[in-house]
Formats: sequence, structure tokens, C-alpha cells
Amino acid sequence: MMRLIRKIGFAVLILGSFFSTAAGQSSGDQSSHAAAEHEQLEAGKITEHSIFHLESRWINYESKPRTLSQALSGKPTVGAMIYTSCEHACPLIVNDMMKIERELGENAADVRFTLFSMDPKQDTPKKLALYRQDKELGQWDLYTPQLAGSELELAIALGIRIKPLASGHFAHSNVIFVLNSEGEAVHQQNGLGLPPDKTVAAVKSVLPIKP
Repeated sequence: MMRLIRKIGFAVLILGSFFSTAAGQSSGDQSSHAAAEHEQLEAGKITEHSIFHLESRWINYESKPRTLSQALSGKPTVGAMIYTSCEHACPLIVNDMMKIERELGENAADVRFTLFSMDPKQDTPKKLALYRQDKELGQWDLYTPQLAGSELELAIALGIRIKPLASGHFAHSNVIFVLNSEGEAVHQQNGLGLPPDKTVAAVKSVLPIKP
């Protein structure tokens, strides 16, 4: 019964976000593609439920299929949604995550660093593997949607707004999120080039206490 209620709740979020995004697309298409590709969409509300209840399916850079629970459970997660052909905001998001990783020091070994693609048409597992290698992302995990609509479902649950553009690029929120080991969002870093202090503190607050 509780699982059904959670699914209904996510469905309401998805429908609300869909109509909001559709309205934004109608006005946004009148601007130039070049300007739109730099557009940052304001982040939305994060779900109070664990994202492990989502039905989305993903495949990683090694072509291994995963549910969100299989991909993320057991450790806190620092993550973001990007697309590999993004030339502006996404590399800065990755750089900000690297800063967080460095600031965590030895604690970083107890945290998952994960990137989810919002571009299933272009971001194949092979392309993710090349991106991971090129950016020297160490032990990070990269995922692309396996089930249609998975990227939208995850984005809505995490308060990340995505607007596909006619150019093939995306306008999107610039968000780094922190999840606890149960898949519950505990923090959202919204913006680029921000000091990592608050996000690092949020990660440390959900790390297991070592004896």
C-alpha cells in the first residue's frame, strides 16, 4: 500500500513538472539557440521519498544494467545530471564535484560519486566510458537511461529541471545532490563554482560512524 502511495506521489510530481516545462519551452523557443544553451533553469523541490522507489532503469559505462537501488545503496552518494556533449555548465558541475571529493579527503572512499546522463540518445555506455577516461574520474560511476523516461523521472524527483532544445543541447538546472545510503536526498548544491563547504558537511553528516 505504501509503495502504491509513493508511486502516485511521484506521478503527481512528474505531471506537474511536465506542464511547467512545456510552458517554459513555448516561450524559450523564441530565443536563440546559443543563448538557450547557456540558460540555467531554476531548481525545483526535492522529493521527500527515497529515489530507490522510482521505476527508472539505468545502464552504466560498462554496459551493466542497474536499478537505482542496485547502483546507489550502501553508501552516501554525491551526484549530478549532465550530458557528455555539454560544453559549458556540465564540465563545471564535474569540476565542482571533484572539489567536493578532494575536500572529503580519506572520507571520499566511503562515498559514491555518480553522474547520470540526461541524453539517452547520444550518451551510450561507450561514450560514457570515454568521458570517464578523458575526465580522469577515478572510481566514479556513470549511467545512461536504459528505460525510456528514466532521466525525466530522476530529474523531477531530485528537483532538476531539464529542457531539450532544437539544437540537440539541453537547458538544465546546475545541481549537485547528496543522498544518504537509503537513497533519500539530504542536500542540494544549486549553482556553479560554489564553495564546497556546505556540501562536504552534508556528506559527512550521513557517513557511518567509524569505531
